[in-house]
Amino acid sequence: MANQLYDLGREGFLDGSIDWDTDDIRGAIVNITGAGTLYTPNFVTDKFLSSINALSRIAATTAFTAKTVALGVANATIPLLTAVSGDACEAFVVYKHTGADGTARLIAYYDISYTPTGNDLQISFSTGANKAFKL
Repeated sequence: MANQLYDLGREGFLDGSIDWDTDDIRGAIVNITGAGTLYTPNFVTDKFLSSINALSRIAATTAFTAKTVALGVANATIPLLTAVSGDACEAFVVYKHTGADGTARLIAYYDISYTPTGNDLQISFSTGANKAFKL
């Protein structure tokens, strides 16, 4: 699956319900192929973190820092995930954290391949022109 934005996340930027540089933005590494914890992304209809079974979410970051929005390009520093263990992960999902899965708005989906071993994991956005993503 390719890296992409959720359509309802895009809508959130346009209607003002997501503000990249002021909202609490976080990410989670997700298992999308494990038995009983399967998450099949639907980039048109998935709106909230609750669309992803909690058992599929292997680890989540704290709030992103150093967020920028210059020229419509989103960027941020992703905090270190420490002592990650659990099932293999195929996705990193970015969302607006609200404290409740049913209102935490999905923003972006990135392909990753990571098998937790109990070690720390540092994820970072591209250093290319579009960084995290460009609207």
